[in-house]
Amino acid sequence: MEGGETFIIDTLSGGLATEYTPEELKKEISITNVHTILYWINKNNPLEKVSSPQTNDSQYDNWEYGIRNWWNSNSYKYNNVTELNIPKFVDNIHIAESKPVFEIQGLENKIYKEDENINISIGYTSVNPITKIDIFVNNTYISSLKTPPFNISFLPKDINDISKTNTIRIIGVDSLGNKGEQNTTFKVFGF
Repeated sequence: MEGGETFIIDTLSGGLATEYTPEELKKEISITNVHTILYWINKNNPLEKVSSPQTNDSQYDNWEYGIRNWWNSNSYKYNNVTELNIPKFVDNIHIAESKPVFEIQGLENKIYKEDENINISIGYTSVNPITKIDIFVNNTYISSLKTPPFNISFLPKDINDISKTNTIRIIGVDSLGNKGEQNTTFKVFGF
């Protein structure tokens, strides 16, 4: 019943979402525009996208009358969103300059043995505190680190899909939801 006009906000800043707004912080909001379904679609071809209201159907006025009466009696139960509710600013928290930058440190330029400890530390530059770093080896989740120092060690033999050349990927998040990612490779002897 509500129209097809929407806008997407960042739930943290309250501004219009941008390409830097994390998906989990985006919220799509519909502008309240209550009409019968005949208003929104071409009943002869429901999959066709219509560019203007479809008010020429002979049943339109009958359907619309019922919907308008219902809305007049029940609109107080709903959040009435108009164009005035569209934020006049964009998300100013999640911007390119706020994205944390990570560096995987400690991997030596050598071939590791299956039972040799690999010790890494994760350095970072961030405007905001880092709240979580997830570590993956060959897309297999290894661990999450939530407090500095961000260090981890593991044995290659404990990783299910270890191979000769492997990728460590870290995904870090700061206190405002900004994400950064870093990848590097290491080699293991015997594959």
